[in-house]
Amino acid sequence: MLRVGAAGDPGGLRPALGFVQRDNVRVLRLAGSYSPRPKDFLGIQQMFQDVYFTGVTRLDKGQVESWDPYVTPLDWHFNSGDNVHGPLDFNIRYERLFEPFEIAPGVVLRRGEYRFTRLGATSSPRPPKRPLAGSLSVSWGDFWSGRPSRCGWDSPSSSPVAHARF
Repeated sequence: MLRVGAAGDPGGLRPALGFVQRDNVRVLRLAGSYSPRPKDFLGIQQMFQDVYFTGVTRLDKGQVESWDPYVTPLDWHFNSGDNVHGPLDFNIRYERLFEPFEIAPGVVLRRGEYRFTRLGATSSPRPPKRPLAGSLSVSWGDFWSGRPSRCGWDSPSSSPVAHARF
């Protein structure tokens, strides 16, 4: 499956209304997936491999504001109900701030170019028949001006059981 989408700001759109994320931009979105259902391979019901790309160009500057390719090389769903999502998902991002941006009171990102790479992995033994059900996720890498890492276990209920950030 291949998806392609493009959008631009014809003027007068207001992001606060929820129709667009940003104004004064042209957005290109590409997505591709390969999702076979093997007949008899390791008890796998379906395999997903995905690639997504979003590129944003600032119209008044005529320059790229951001790009964001995201790759999931492995997302396997088993007949048992278990799944392994992305033993190594990776997301390489680029952001250009044309003016300083305050993300919290007193915390300002300087104008300029930012590149960061996030890596992650998730495993979800979720079927109710399992004595231990939930989702284990790990992520790490650059993000704006820092290097946050996260490891968490979520139970099937709506509230997280444990998270660690370092």
